[in-house]
Amino acid sequence: MSQYPITEAQWRVVSTFPKVNRDLRTEHLSPSKDDHPVNDVYWQDVVEFCDRLSQKTGRSYRLPSEAEWEYACRAGTETAYHFGPTITKEYANYEDNGTIPVGDYGVANNFGLYDMHGNIWKWCQDEWHDNYEGAPSDGSA
Repeated sequence: MSQYPITEAQWRVVSTFPKVNRDLRTEHLSPSKDDHPVNDVYWQDVVEFCDRLSQKTGRSYRLPSEAEWEYACRAGTETAYHFGPTITKEYANYEDNGTIPVGDYGVANNFGLYDMHGNIWKWCQDEWHDNYEGAPSDGSA
């Protein structure tokens, strides 16, 4: 799990790595937003990003399963949000106000992960479900 959401600058760099399965779009990126999370990307693009990064580094990168993401997001807490029971503008950018630089709130969860709530939608390997009935017990999608 990345400590911060992937930035536009990181996306731009990885897009120059050799193609694995598909081209990565960069026309939607803005040099003035290098420290903002990459936005407006398809799930297949994010999979390609992970594949390119894996190929370049020799390490395995992939999207988390929805269950893994929720576990990482909650970071041992039992509330709806790692910072408490309700979302607040003190801790998260939400309500479609555009993106802000990653880590701008300076509030990490107990696992040291920033911006788990708000700023952008997060992609996972599988779809969200309202319960875990019939879900794999090994964290796989």
